[in-house]
Amino acid sequence: MQTRYTGKVPAYCQLLLGPRYALLREEFRKLRTQMKPRTGEVKRILLFFGGVDADNYTGLAIKALADMTIKGLDVDVVIGAQHPCRAEIETNCAALGFVCHVQTDKMAELMAAADLAIGAGGTAIWERSCLGLPTISLCVAENQHKQIIDAAEAGLLYAPSNDNNIIDLIHNHTNGLLENPALLKLISNAQMNAVDGKGVARIVHALAISGIEMRQATELDSQQLFEWRNHSTIRAVSRNNSPILWQDHQKWLGAVLADQDRELLIGISADQPVGVVRFDKDGDHAEISIYLVPECGFEGQGRKLLSSAERWLKANQPHIKSIRASVLNENIVSKNLFLGANYRKHTICYQKEL
Repeated sequence: MQTRYTGKVPAYCQLLLGPRYALLREEFRKLRTQMKPRTGEVKRILLFFGGVDADNYTGLAIKALADMTIKGLDVDVVIGAQHPCRAEIETNCAALGFVCHVQTDKMAELMAAADLAIGAGGTAIWERSCLGLPTISLCVAENQHKQIIDAAEAGLLYAPSNDNNIIDLIHNHTNGLLENPALLKLISNAQMNAVDGKGVARIVHALAISGIEMRQATELDSQQLFEWRNHSTIRAVSRNNSPILWQDHQKWLGAVLADQDRELLIGISADQPVGVVRFDKDGDHAEISIYLVPECGFEGQGRKLLSSAERWLKANQPHIKSIRASVLNENIVSKNLFLGANYRKHTICYQKEL
């Protein structure tokens, strides 16, 4: 995935690719927080082949499900207002006891309520994945083919090969999945691991100003830096987790401020200190150390602080070409912070106590 634009965009172009950056509406992100992976039991099926569905895959799917005699199985059918077979679909749904939704604005809610979907490709793949809804996906347009195949190979959906008899295909594969709850559960877990609904926030964060300004630390910051660094939550994730003595802190701070190869920065938001970032430069590389001010309500601001520090470094030390971060193995928060900011694992250090 990361090589698809090689040679097609400038080398310095930041690539925001893949399901992590899926552009989904806010209602999907909100509902996601209430969802858990499906258990595999199917009580409700959702049919949706897009707003146009010119070849009336919806009608074919309705006929396929009409031949299935499963008690207690509810079916929601979604079509656009301009569907070419709207009247026929509404009539058939009424006769079968299916619920037909025309041009609904409750798509996220319908996906959240369903246990299995039958539909096409496109953006709906990422919407269903965000909510962990296993899907039988059919390719209804040539530009969906590679997307569906790639998503199926990643375990995000079930994609039987289209044949001439769509009704039999849907009927047979739906019956097969109803008898295979373990597969549905596996797909649901894979979906929710791949798409978390935060793609918009990630892109906005990559494009927008974080709201945090960085300034260089001075000797006037000594007392606060001393208190923050000695806080139990900061020491717990530091290489040296012992309390720092005042005289040692003063000596360390003086050395850092005097060293041209080190930058000690404080992030400020609304006149309040948010966190501390240190860069130790080595040629055209820099190693980063970062923490948020403890017990000040800035949880979740680590990404913004990191982004602001990176921008400061790029603007003020343009010769720096890469940043490295060393993270303790048990520091899951920092691991997720750097991985979420497109840092890659470079080396792994092993240590044994004797």
